[in-house]
Amino acid sequence: MRAEVHGAAGVHEAPAQPQAAEAGAGWRMRVLTLGIAAVVMLLVGAAGLLWMRHGVAIFFDTVAAGLATCF
Repeated sequence: MRAEVHGAAGVHEAPAQPQAAEAGAGWRMRVLTLGIAAVVMLLVGAAGLLWMRHGVAIFFDTVAAGLATCF
């Protein structure tokens, strides 16, 4: 993207922004996405462990109690 700069000598084009800013934003988005995916996988894994250890009835009771506490 090029911007025009108006001065006493006329109209001049300002130098383009470096591509490094765009590359940095892409890297941050990738790290954020991977972090969110890791948290989701940990939560699903924890739910699976609860299910295997306590069975279906206690698992659903625990989830219902947790949701009731939040809302």
